[in-house]
Amino acid sequence: MTESSKIDFRYRRISRIDDITDLVEMLFPGNRHQQHAAARILLVLKAAHGPVRSLSHLEDRYAISRRTLQRARAKLSRLGLIEHVDVRA
Repeated sequence: MTESSKIDFRYRRISRIDDITDLVEMLFPGNRHQQHAAARILLVLKAAHGPVRSLSHLEDRYAISRRTLQRARAKLSRLGLIEHVDVRA
């Protein structure tokens, strides 16, 4: 049986979020690659002391494909969790 790709925002599920892994599992159900990319994006943005120009360094450093990185960034942006960040160099 395949896992649903629908985000589950039930109160009880949200109240059990302990860390970033729980958050990305809820936002990207059933897609481990996008979960990994989203977690890396959120951690890079949290650690930055200013605006981040590009996320392209994540591709080589953490072996994330450009497409996966773009899709994760786009979904985070659509959800309003991040503002515009360019994936290209």
